[in-house]
Amino acid sequence: MNTEKRAEILFRMGINQFKNLPGLLINGGHSIFKMNTATLEITLADVEKVEIKNPKTGKVGTNIKIKHELGYIYVPALNAKNAAKKFNKIVAYATYMSTLPENNVEQPHHSFLKGDEQTDNNNP
Repeated sequence: MNTEKRAEILFRMGINQFKNLPGLLINGGHSIFKMNTATLEITLADVEKVEIKNPKTGKVGTNIKIKHELGYIYVPALNAKNAAKKFNKIVAYATYMSTLPENNVEQPHHSFLKGDEQTDNNNP
């Protein structure tokens, strides 16, 4: 297994996640966990609660602001055990991607499709 290539893929996944971090859905009672892409160490993420007041209704609510650090991937989970399961899936995908030849990494993989779903959409 090429660990350097896997670490690079995980690092790129973390950068892509940074762009979508405000859209991260967090269920009630869940915490945010982070995984270091180099060491695969899982810890609780640093979050900051921000109070927001609706100017129309005057109601006050709280939002969570994640203090993003470079080289980490973030996942909401109920506890550390469930976070480890989610991170294992991410690492398994990165490991799979690191085993592919260099020219196949950027192409989508449709081997899971069956029958007519594998047809070429370019031809009518």
